[in-house]
Amino acid sequence: MRADDLSRLLTHLDARPATVLGSSGGAVTALALAQARPEQVHTVIAHEPPLLNLLPHHVGHLRPRFKRLTVGM
Repeated sequence: MRADDLSRLLTHLDARPATVLGSSGGAVTALALAQARPEQVHTVIAHEPPLLNLLPHHVGHLRPRFKRLTVGM
């Protein structure tokens, strides 16, 4: 949904192709936009996207530690 909103904004501003910067959840939105509408995106800068579950299995041992660190946030 947010990627659709961003796509409409870029179209309205006639700002394509764009360099898109996103942090945390915004990074996920920027990546989703690049996947769905690659013609609108020139560069994506994805700062700390919360995508730990997509890490390869061999680094899966970090997941429990990360979960402990983020529970209090």
